[in-house]
Amino acid sequence: MYKVKGFNPPGHDWYWIKYRPDGEARLEGKADACINCHVGVANNDYVFTGSIK
Repeated sequence: MYKVKGFNPPGHDWYWIKYRPDGEARLEGKADACINCHVGVANNDYVFTGSIK
């Protein structure tokens, strides 16, 4: 994930990408699966900083 100014203001302008093991992008852009996982840390700019369990 990386930021793109103005891309998605409600999602803090994150551009999401999930890669396959072969390097091909599986999901990208405003990927609901990514956003739904990270929404629990929206108060930390959608970034996990601790262990994921």
